[in-house]
Amino acid sequence: MYRLPAEVRAAAVKCPRGVCCVDSGRCGGAPLCEVSYADGANVLFLADEGGMDCPYRLQYGTGQVCSCPVRFAIHRRYGA
Repeated sequence: MYRLPAEVRAAAVKCPRGVCCVDSGRCGGAPLCEVSYADGANVLFLADEGGMDCPYRLQYGTGQVCSCPVRFAIHRRYGA
C-alpha cells in the first residue's frame, strides 16, 4: 500500500503491531490516526483524542500527538 524506505520502517522499533500500517493502511484493525497538523520536526498533531494503545501516541496539553516515524513518513509522502 505505502512504499517507504527500509530505514524508516526500522526506525519504528516501539511499534507493537510491526508497522502493519505500511502494508494494510490500517493500524491493526483500526484506521490510521487522523492528522490535524504536521510540524517540521517529525511530530503529528492528531485530530481525535481516542485512546489507542500506542507508545508513539502522547498526550500534549489538551490534545494528542504522534511521534511515530512511519506515520509521519506516510503523512508527508502520501498526505494520508
